[in-house]
Amino acid sequence: MGLGKNLEDVLAAMTFAEVGEFDTARQMVDGSRRVLLALHDDQLPTGPLRCAANLCRRTNAGLDLLRIPGARPLPDEVQESLDQLRREGVPWRVLRAAGELGRAVLQHVATQRSVHLVVIDSLEGWQSGRGHSWQQLDCPLVVAGVGNTDCKSM
Repeated sequence: MGLGKNLEDVLAAMTFAEVGEFDTARQMVDGSRRVLLALHDDQLPTGPLRCAANLCRRTNAGLDLLRIPGARPLPDEVQESLDQLRREGVPWRVLRAAGELGRAVLQHVATQRSVHLVVIDSLEGWQSGRGHSWQQLDCPLVVAGVGNTDCKSM
């Protein structure tokens, strides 16, 4: 990471500290922030991955990829993207969801204070009859649809 990026991170952290967001400031400086990418099917479209990767780069965060148990192995294109992230100094890890993925997302965010953004591929299939609400999240939700090249925040 270059000197300019380090200075940018320190200045951003100082801004958060000035307004009383000390935990956020500390996480920005020590790099413990995480972006959670969760997908409700066993496919991994590259659009949401690109969105999550860009958010990781912009916020100096690592990536948590939450997948359902029994999902297919990561496609080569996705593995290459994750390897590129690691070469850029962005740590990532693949996590297995226990049970229903929406509840696993809420539980992960509730127990991992380092998660500051959640990225999903679509709102379809997440809201109806799932027994959870995105309003329960303690962080922003970003919807990065498969055909979307930009990230939309909720």
